[in-house]
Amino acid sequence: MALDKIQVPGDPRVRHCSTFVNGTTYGYLLATPPDGKYRATIFLIHGFPDPSMGWRYQIPTLLNLGGHDWGGAIVYRIALYEPDFVTHVFSVCTPYWPPSKQYLSLEQTIAKIPFFGYQAQLANGGLEDILRSKEEIRQFLNAMYGGRTTDGKPAISMEKGVLLEKLPDVQPTHLVSEKEMDYYVNEFSRTGLHGPVSWYRTREQNWKDELEFLNESLDIPVLYILATNDTALRPELSRNMERNIKHLTKAEVVASHWALWESPEECNAHIKSWVEGVVFGGKVKL
Repeated sequence: MALDKIQVPGDPRVRHCSTFVNGTTYGYLLATPPDGKYRATIFLIHGFPDPSMGWRYQIPTLLNLGGHDWGGAIVYRIALYEPDFVTHVFSVCTPYWPPSKQYLSLEQTIAKIPFFGYQAQLANGGLEDILRSKEEIRQFLNAMYGGRTTDGKPAISMEKGVLLEKLPDVQPTHLVSEKEMDYYVNEFSRTGLHGPVSWYRTREQNWKDELEFLNESLDIPVLYILATNDTALRPELSRNMERNIKHLTKAEVVASHWALWESPEECNAHIKSWVEGVVFGGKVKL
């Protein structure tokens, strides 16, 4: 039986909402249990290139009883900045890096972690100026989501970024349906890629903001789900998480960076077990 997921568009289990904060309008999906009764509020924070619907396989499971990529980085920081607001955190693929007293530029970071090289392309402004039409954005997303050229080659390199010359030949990714891809393309086309890729330009500002938290630690329970085949956030990056998180539960799935879609049942099982055993069970560790 196919795993239940939120359908695009028009699934009655979610509402498309928006809120205006600090001069910017943010869109979000709101899902509540059918009977209106709930025990806690779970915030699912998505990454790039992904809208809120990236959690479509997880929302039904959580309704019946997080963060991924950049969303994972955000949930850790929200917990650090607002300890009275966040009681538990789970992150898929994204490990926790504590605040550092030493600033490393993107160039310095890439020198230490060469497979972060793609971030330079996303940060320099070139892609958002080139990829403007719906078809260009579609091919960009196909490449990012693992689509291959007709000769079976990837159109993205972790060291170099998107291989623009290969984009016209990229075939549809198998990770999203045609209907879902249409939805994604429409979402990214509304405002373009400038806002989403600006995540890669905030390194210095983030470092400045975090200086006051140098001596703070995450004392809340955290679930980290590692994707064994993730080429962007590779398993070795999570090697020392136990040093900085006292109550850490680690799990893993055999999947690429898009673990939420590739291994949704396994991700959901880990999340459900942790929520039931730790969040609602009052335990610190499974």
